[in-house]
Amino acid sequence: MDNLVKEIKGGVCASQDVLASSLTAGIKESGRPDMTLIQLPVGSNSSGVFTKNLVCAAPVVICREVMQKNALRAILINSGNANACTGEKGEDDARLLCSSLASLMGCEPDNIAICSTGIIGVELPMDKMLPALDKLVLGLARDNGGPAAEAIMTTDTCPKEYAVEVDFPEGKVRIGGMAKGAGMIAPDMATMLAFLTTDANISKEIMDQILIDCVNQTFNAITIDGDTSTNDTVIIASTRSAIKIDNEESISLFDFALKKVCKELSLSILRDGEGVSKVVSINVSGANNDSDAHLVARSVSQSLLVKTAINGELPNWGRILAAAGYSGAEFDPKVFNLKIGDIGVMKRGSALNGWENALSDVLKKDEYNIEINLGEGEGTATVWTTDLSSDYVRINADYRT
Repeated sequence: MDNLVKEIKGGVCASQDVLASSLTAGIKESGRPDMTLIQLPVGSNSSGVFTKNLVCAAPVVICREVMQKNALRAILINSGNANACTGEKGEDDARLLCSSLASLMGCEPDNIAICSTGIIGVELPMDKMLPALDKLVLGLARDNGGPAAEAIMTTDTCPKEYAVEVDFPEGKVRIGGMAKGAGMIAPDMATMLAFLTTDANISKEIMDQILIDCVNQTFNAITIDGDTSTNDTVIIASTRSAIKIDNEESISLFDFALKKVCKELSLSILRDGEGVSKVVSINVSGANNDSDAHLVARSVSQSLLVKTAINGELPNWGRILAAAGYSGAEFDPKVFNLKIGDIGVMKRGSALNGWENALSDVLKKDEYNIEINLGEGEGTATVWTTDLSSDYVRINADYRT
């Protein structure tokens, strides 16, 4: 299928009839852009996946309601303030922003999704945000995907966007997206926002199923620091062009292309992670089932000892075996196989000869794989992780709450 999917420019605005705008409202002390608006045509279908954290921000509460009604016209996003842990005032402020924007756009408040990211426990600066809405509406344009991605950044050092064109028998379909995230990144979502659009004509029911599976294999399969945040949101909207996605073949191709977009956005989050210098793919096979494989991959990916060894380029692979052992998965250590990069270090529970010198060059790479085989089972899983550095501690020790 890869030959039917081609990378294109445009990010979230790559899809037909999607407009965006962004500006500096003054939410961030840095003076960097901090508000974005995405507009979708009437009749768009939408789907969303949100944080599993019991403590969720006011925007998440509202977005969940909007996704159920499936009448999305616009997404309002701000950075620099998460509007989380702000009580009734936080939800009232978010709803006022939605209703005010709806009046300007000639739609209903239920047509507006709102997302926030930034400092937790601080009320929104409504005196700055409300006056900015009119300018956001006036600034809507097709070529604003890049600036829109920049305005949702917090500790990110670069904007994250990706888009593809998919060649269906009936014609070409575009899928585009943007994301933000650099810290508080862990499976089950993270302090991460991601917005996806497509001009495919796909029903909400099909999109709901595809998005959940896609998120589980991409955004829910990355970890920087093991923390799950309060604001995590992934939203996809279909502008419903003439190309209908409704049979097994077309659904399979759309699913493949969407996973490609989400994987690229996920990896861009890891590569820009706070203090990150290395990205490592933890690939588990041979498990009794996919659930056990995921337990092992997740345990290894979140082990602080494994992550610090990755940072120090140390061949302490015993930490990998130990993390797999306490993961809760059932396997026989006597048949445990391990490769790092293309170097075999353990076979059927015993260390191989000559691995240490060969492994040195692998560990110096910016990106490599850790391959774990647990036996003869068919269960598999992949989780992408990073190193953990002293820079991560410095960044988060200085980040105001």
